[in-house]
Amino acid sequence: MKKEADIRCLCELMENPVGIDLTAPRFSWGSDVIFEKQKGYRIVVSDTKEFILPVWDSGYVESEENNLIRYDGERLKSGTRYYYYVEIFGKQQYVSPVFTFFTGILENREWDEYFIGGAGVKYHSFLIRWPLYLKDHVKTAAAFVASPNYYQLTFDGNAVRDTKLNNAFTEYTKTLLYETYPLPADKGEHVLGIEMGNGWYAMEMGERGAAKGEHVLAIQIRIEYWDGTVEWLTSDCDNCFCSSFAPAVQNSIYRGETHDARLKQEGFDTAEFTMDEGKRWEKRSGRIPRGERSVPR
Repeated sequence: MKKEADIRCLCELMENPVGIDLTAPRFSWGSDVIFEKQKGYRIVVSDTKEFILPVWDSGYVESEENNLIRYDGERLKSGTRYYYYVEIFGKQQYVSPVFTFFTGILENREWDEYFIGGAGVKYHSFLIRWPLYLKDHVKTAAAFVASPNYYQLTFDGNAVRDTKLNNAFTEYTKTLLYETYPLPADKGEHVLGIEMGNGWYAMEMGERGAAKGEHVLAIQIRIEYWDGTVEWLTSDCDNCFCSSFAPAVQNSIYRGETHDARLKQEGFDTAEFTMDEGKRWEKRSGRIPRGERSVPR
């Protein structure tokens, strides 16, 4: 008989991680309340909470090992939340709570043609507004954002993650990271919003107005509908609107931010917002300066 126990499970040594871009992630587990020796284990992974049709059921594996057990099931999909639990067999049979991991991009996808933004932002932060219309009910949705600048992502007026100062610093002439964001999307109208600042890449611009680089980013959105069809949406100058009419009139890693509340565009990242020509909304293409490329999976 299975006995529920306080078992902590990890995927790639992280609890409930977001952005796993490995086709065969590894699982580990441990417990402070189970003191008997493990004789075997079972791992079950599903793309639904109900575990009706698991994408992997390891079955009983006779082993004392509990660290970095590699996934060996159906091919995982990009931008999808997976649920898993572990059973431990000893003198008794124990089962863990359900844990999750959310995948990043698992295909080879290009990035260069999707960059938007550009030069001329000066000290200001930069607003981007992307109206979306989804044609059917959504099973899972995720946005993937690559940028050398710091930014804050919102969806329908709400922050999609509680993290700040995205993206992480790298040597931008060699590597540009992307970030994964699960989206609470469904059929109908939505708006993806971004406020982008200087960060390390354009730090000199924030310090003394000497532009070191452009303010650019690329976005790819994966939508999987309940009928099984998958749609990729990508940022370009035809569907994204940009504005430097933003309240952060100066921003710097070291000197902080100068905020002018008169420039705030309340609700710019919601479907009800109307773009005012006086607030300088425009369509702008972008590019990564020579020698700099993103590194997709």
